[in-house]
Amino acid sequence: MTAVRPATADDVAAMVGLVQAYRQQLQRWRPDFWRPAERAAEVSRMWLGHLVASPDKARAIVAEQAGAVVGFLIASPVPVPPVYAAPGPAWTVDDFCVAKSELWATAGRALWDAIVVHGRMEGWGQLICVSPVADDAKNAMLSDTELAPTSRWWSQTL
Repeated sequence: MTAVRPATADDVAAMVGLVQAYRQQLQRWRPDFWRPAERAAEVSRMWLGHLVASPDKARAIVAEQAGAVVGFLIASPVPVPPVYAAPGPAWTVDDFCVAKSELWATAGRALWDAIVVHGRMEGWGQLICVSPVADDAKNAMLSDTELAPTSRWWSQTL
C-alpha cells in the first residue's frame, strides 16, 4: 500500500538518496547530458530542503510504503509565456522519482494522482511533467494519465 503526504525536512535525506540513485540511471542513458556534478548530493540536499521548506515556491510530496520513502514529486510554478492563453497557472513537475522502476505503476502513480488533486483544489491551470525519453516505466505510467505528449527537447554536447 502506498501512502502520499507532504514532504517534511525529515524526508530530505531520503529524497536526496532517491534522486542520486535516479541520476545514476539517467547517466547510463545519456552521460553527456546527465553527468552529475562533483557536489551533486550536497547541492541537492540544500535545494530540496529549500523547496520542502518553501510552499510558496513549490509543492513537495513523498510516497511511503511500509514506512519508507520510496518516491517523491516536486511541482513548481512557472510563468506562462504571454503569447499563450493558458487555462490558469502552470506548474512544472521535474523532480519526480521512485526507488526502482517497478514502483512507477504504484508509488509514481499515487504521487501523480495526489498532485493532480492538489492542483485542482488550488486552481492550477495545467501541469507540465518532464520525463526522460529512455525511462520507459515512467513514461508508461504518465501515458496512462490525462497527460498528453506536448514537446520533445533535444540536446547535443558541443
